[in-house]
Amino acid sequence: MTYEQVHYHLIALNIFVLFLALKSTKYSTFMSSILFDSNLQMSRNYVQHMSSRCLFGLVPNVNHIITQMRRVKNEVQQRLNSKQIIPEGKFIYQCSKNCYFIYYFEDCGMPNDRSGCPLCNSDIGSIQRGSYTLFQRNPPHIEMSVANGFRVIDEYINKYNEKNRFGYYVNPIRADNSVLCETVDHLKPITYRLLHMFTHTIMMMLYELKYLQQNPQNRHPIDYFREHYEKDYQLIGNIIGKQEDCRIWLYKLFNHFLTQNIYLNGILDTNMKVIQFEKHIEQTIVFPHIESIPNEIKQYRLAYTEFIRERNSEPSFNDYIHELVENEQKYPLLSFFTVTRSDNDINDEFCSKFYLLRYENVYPITDFVLKHLVQFEIIQLAYPIVNFTNYLLQKYNHRLLRNEAATSDIQYYLTSNDERQVSEQFCQAWYRLTLNEIRYNCQIIKFSREQSIEQFSKSTKLAFFLLNASKDNSSIAILGCLQTLAKLQNTIVNYYRQIDQPVNELIEDEKNVYNLYNH
Repeated sequence: MTYEQVHYHLIALNIFVLFLALKSTKYSTFMSSILFDSNLQMSRNYVQHMSSRCLFGLVPNVNHIITQMRRVKNEVQQRLNSKQIIPEGKFIYQCSKNCYFIYYFEDCGMPNDRSGCPLCNSDIGSIQRGSYTLFQRNPPHIEMSVANGFRVIDEYINKYNEKNRFGYYVNPIRADNSVLCETVDHLKPITYRLLHMFTHTIMMMLYELKYLQQNPQNRHPIDYFREHYEKDYQLIGNIIGKQEDCRIWLYKLFNHFLTQNIYLNGILDTNMKVIQFEKHIEQTIVFPHIESIPNEIKQYRLAYTEFIRERNSEPSFNDYIHELVENEQKYPLLSFFTVTRSDNDINDEFCSKFYLLRYENVYPITDFVLKHLVQFEIIQLAYPIVNFTNYLLQKYNHRLLRNEAATSDIQYYLTSNDERQVSEQFCQAWYRLTLNEIRYNCQIIKFSREQSIEQFSKSTKLAFFLLNASKDNSSIAILGCLQTLAKLQNTIVNYYRQIDQPVNELIEDEKNVYNLYNH
């Protein structure tokens, strides 16, 4: 058994012991009701017992309508926050009065595409791709303003949450599908992950101790719950920063569960009680101890070092390294050395701790920069692309026949060293772009570069660069790329503009930040 596996077992046992210890409380509490009945006695039939309890730390994965509604609301809200759209004149759509599938149109927000509803298979969207006219059918689409759309979504989700869901009601999914940002609407990811780990640990232990019987037709339940427990442990470690710190933080958290009066009397038999309990744990246990993670970890290590020294007076060398103990006679020069981290996850760790400590409201500009690092990296590539494109426009546009531009390789026109240098800068930027797709007006185009960078100038025609927006799409890739980069830059510019302006001020109509000639 490895060192890490020992801690896997110890933490699982700590969680189970934490729940067992609740038998000593005077009254039944939300937390104790998971294992015990109202008289704080163990059940004789845990299949029936768990079927009468609403478990915490679970996200329903069977309602595709809820999943779609949350996705639409989150994405539309993000576009509103970044000033990509304004609420006036923009709509959210419902498939029909008989179907609650909610959707919206990307980019300009107008009906610009057509597809099928995944729930009822009816046609939804515009008359045809690129048209701004909504497809007419019976029963008709329901067009709602953004505010009304959000209200309909909230009412549907609230009504859904009022329905009690007993036992382990979610469909089994692979633990590998668990992600760091997964959570419910009312919890931070770390709280959800902690409660998710608690529930799966209890289920694992009940199967391990034969209080729940395994179904031979299904996958081995113990393995399923164990994999989810271990995945939760790994994800919490990613949030905290390091696995060693994660273990210490969890042990400290278990102690706080026992020493603080955080229990709510009652039985977890309704969904509303589950939400109340989850919020209570987050406010009384998780949040107060998130901000003190570094200090608590250091204090825990100091206490552990003192405990070890009671039996062994000689500290380990790591205690000196971590500055838990000092001995200037034995290591007189140790204070002149510092421990430097050289791994590559410092940025990820900083982001994780930044959001873990809920600093996004305290430092909104830092929050914005962290969420748009990819855009910052991409935007710097715009200059060489615009520079080379404008050079070709000024030199060759209106001076060549369309057929000649469409059949001549760009290499043929690069006659000087300066031209080849500008072309090389373009190629380097073009192949560093990490866009998966680009948008030109309401058209979505897959961004791909089939030829190698060495073959680009030999196999690419001049018409590719002449920004031709006529019937042929020879230069649609450049147009879409420039428009996409312009929107990324406008998102950043508009954010900094609104810092000194009222939040409700409407940003003027988006303008192309580049001097381009469209023909």
